[in-house]
Order: sequence, then structure tokens, then C-alpha cells
Amino acid sequence: MAFVGYIASVIAKKANDVRRERKKASFNQQRSYSSGIYKKFIDHRKMSASQFTAFQEELRKQRRNLTIKNIVLVVFSTLVTLVTVYYFISYIETNF
Repeated sequence: MAFVGYIASVIAKKANDVRRERKKASFNQQRSYSSGIYKKFIDHRKMSASQFTAFQEELRKQRRNLTIKNIVLVVFSTLVTLVTVYYFISYIETNF
């Protein structure tokens, strides 16, 4: 009976190895993302203190620009929506 348990564990190990290799392969594939958020990985642990502060400042600038862009987009879409709603309300009041 011990032999059957050994065979079952070998089969389970092979199945897990195949699953693990599939995960590694999909993780290592180079993907291009449509948004500009994902860029080349920068290992900040290998940086000196001055390089790290410059890296942090660059990240702050990028995040701030992204935040400003998102705010402008939300404000613009809100204004377009409000103008459209106002137009339809005024159209309904004048024609009915």
C-alpha cells in the first residue's frame, strides 16, 4: 500500500510542476499595455541615496501629471453631461 501512495504523490508532483511551469511562462511573457502606467522595471534597491531621491521625484511628477489629466477628463465629461442635461430640460420646457 505504501507503493500506491508513493505513485500518487509522484503523479501529484508532476501535475503541480506542469501547473507551476505554465504560471512561470505566462509571468515571463512580455506584454504591452495600452495605458502608459506599466514601464520597464527599475530596481530601486540598487540605487544610491541621491539616485533614489531623484527617482522618487520623477515618480511624483509622473503621478501628479496623471492625476491632473484624470481630473481634467472628469471635469470635462461632467461639464458635457451637465450641458446636455440642461439642453434637454430647456428643450422639453419650451416645446411642451
